Amino acid sequence: MTSLVGNLTQSIIQKCINEFNNNEHQIKQKIIEPFVSQILSYVHSQLYPFLYIICTIFVLTFFMTVIILVVMLNKKNIIL
Repeated sequence: MTSLVGNLTQSIIQKCINEFNNNEHQIKQKIIEPFVSQILSYVHSQLYPFLYIICTIFVLTFFMTVIILVVMLNKKNIIL
């Protein structure tokens, strides 16, 4: 009798676990993944121009410091 009740209980618990896991997978696949995909797409489209601007400013600043360094060293006759 206890074996039958134990097997029945274990079977019911296993079916419940499988159903909950299946529902979580469906929720993740149908709701969360498209939502996150749209958010990432929007953020990427909005931030992409700023990334270009930041990179351009960095490169220009680097060139400017190199030019200033060369001019300063040239005034002291270190660079020929």
